[in-house]
Amino acid sequence: RSTQGVSSAASDVYKRQQWDLAIEFFLKCKELTRKNTIHYKKLAWCFVYTREYDQALENINKIKNRKHKKLVQLLVKDLKRLPKRKKIDKKQIDQMFREKQDLVLRAKKKNIELGKLLVNNYGP
Repeated sequence: RSTQGVSSAASDVYKRQQWDLAIEFFLKCKELTRKNTIHYKKLAWCFVYTREYDQALENINKIKNRKHKKLVQLLVKDLKRLPKRKKIDKKQIDQMFREKQDLVLRAKKKNIELGKLLVNNYGP
């Protein structure tokens, strides 16, 4: 199978939320292509959704977007703290991720506001 075919099949399976099959396809893409960085983000999320956090962290470290990488690492850290028996679905994980994003944005805004207050003679 060509790389393009495996890649599109992997994305299709990912969209249908068949995580185990998507992991299999993305790992196949990783073997077939030299530029495999585009698959690490989706592969990491597949591992997060299947609760395989150690493998997710391995793939997260290969993501180039530093902000996204740090947010996902923070999310995985929180997910690891939850009891194993507690069932968490995709919606809950996505909600936790959005809450982390909002938290970071609020902290950033507060830091900017604080910086403006500390600077003398600041004008608009």
